[in-house]
Amino acid sequence: PSRLVRYLLNQQTRQATLVMSYTDPANTFATVGGSTQYYTNGHSVVTFGPAGRVVEVDPAGNLAWEITGVSGIYVFRVQRIQSLYFPGRNDPTR
Repeated sequence: PSRLVRYLLNQQTRQATLVMSYTDPANTFATVGGSTQYYTNGHSVVTFGPAGRVVEVDPAGNLAWEITGVSGIYVFRVQRIQSLYFPGRNDPTR
């Protein structure tokens, strides 16, 4: 299945350390495309391209929310629109 991975890069030593890995329990396969986005609150959003699935997970890999049932719809990228959030309330960047 397709998955999200995050690495911490040390440019001095040229080493990468795995920080987080998330494999969708639905065994979702994205043959092409898709994206990930990391937020400062530690959450990550993952889109699975042609699988039409979007999930947000916390740093421990727990599901925060998901969008399903859009099979056949290619979802390449999801972007948060900051102006839709009130400062300090439901702010995804905190």
